[in-house]
Amino acid sequence: GLQLLLDDSPSYLSGGRERVYRSLEPLEAGSRQLVLDPGEYILTVKRDDRLSRSLPVIVISGRTVRVDVRYDGAARKLEVTLK
Repeated sequence: GLQLLLDDSPSYLSGGRERVYRSLEPLEAGSRQLVLDPGEYILTVKRDDRLSRSLPVIVISGRTVRVDVRYDGAARKLEVTLK
């Protein structure tokens, strides 16, 4: 699977009223929702030490940020884009 990192960490402190320290599980098909405090983050999706993509993500209170991750294992191609 693909590993998700937030600010180079496999764990994060959730935002909202009930703040909880959580681990980022490996990405599988489908969607995932993370609740984060407003701010700037670096999101990294990593297949292995040689294949990873990072992008800055700005979280604004009350708004949703969508990130699309596509991985083609045969071509070893990884795409991470903001929607």
